[in-house]
Order: sequence, then structure tokens, then C-alpha cells
Amino acid sequence: MPMLPILEDARIRYNKRLFTISMNESNIPSLEQVNSLSTLEDIIMIGYPNGLWDETNNLPIIRRGVTAIHPKFDYNNRTDIVVDIACFPGSSGSPVCIFNQGAYANGDGITIGNRLLLLGILYAGPRQSITGEIQTISIPTSVVPIARMNVMINIGYAIKSRRLLDFKPILEAIIDKKI
Repeated sequence: MPMLPILEDARIRYNKRLFTISMNESNIPSLEQVNSLSTLEDIIMIGYPNGLWDETNNLPIIRRGVTAIHPKFDYNNRTDIVVDIACFPGSSGSPVCIFNQGAYANGDGITIGNRLLLLGILYAGPRQSITGEIQTISIPTSVVPIARMNVMINIGYAIKSRRLLDFKPILEAIIDKKI
């Protein structure tokens, strides 16, 4: 993705340095790499849940979770992965990565080193409707009406990162026209 014009505009116009981490096609796992993953992998998601971010240091929020189904499967016949991580409005567009520091499990044992794989981009998640029923319960010093509600299930859907490669010819054509 051609980011230099955006970064320069933010620096010149707003005197802001945007937080970026450079990734390239090597971070998108091959089919062989995906097939070798465990069903349960530690993941991170970097984004702005509910619009939260570190304004002072200009940094996003990093969340931890796990894969909810094996990433080699297309969830419900779509090129999606399912992750078990706290997803809120504002998280859409967040990269979902496998990130291991120091060591990680592979099919043959343990690999020493670091691993960063872009699994996908979060775009949605199932919601459980919230309904409240007013009930009166006894509290030691008073009786207070309380609404009981369901909780979020913290599941997210992410489009598989290999789908980003669908944009490559489009971006190359745009770049070629500018040059």
C-alpha cells in the first residue's frame, strides 16, 4: 500500500508522525504455513476499539486473543477466519496477527525465534442482542431495581490476509500511472 503520501501529509499539515509498522507479502502466510498452524494460536489485534488510543504517544491499542477455528478453514464457506478476542466498534480494519517472541510451537516441536504472520483484517463479529429486565433484589442497606443484561461474546470475523493480494494488480496499476 503506498503510504508515503499519507505519512508526509500528516507530518507537514498536522505536525504528526503516524504510528506505522511495515509489513509486506512475506508476512502473509503461504498455504503451507497456514496448514502447519495449530488450531489454537495466540494472536494480537492492533486498532482503535471504541475509538480508544493513546493520544499523548499517538499509539493504537493492542489486544490479545486466540484463533477460534483453524485458520486453514474457510468459515461458513467464506474466506474468513474466526478469532476469540474482544472486538468492539472501531476495531474493524484492525490487523489480526500471530505474533510470537522468543519461541513458538510448530508441528515438530518448538522453534526458537520470533514469528509475525498477518492472518487477516477484522471486519465484523456476531452480536448478542441485549435485553434488560428490571428486577428488584435485596441489598443489605436498601432495595434497588437492577437491569440484568447479556454480555458480549467477544468473537470476531476477519477476512484472510491472502485476499489482500487481490488488490496488488490494482495498486500496481495506480502506481504505474503516477510514475
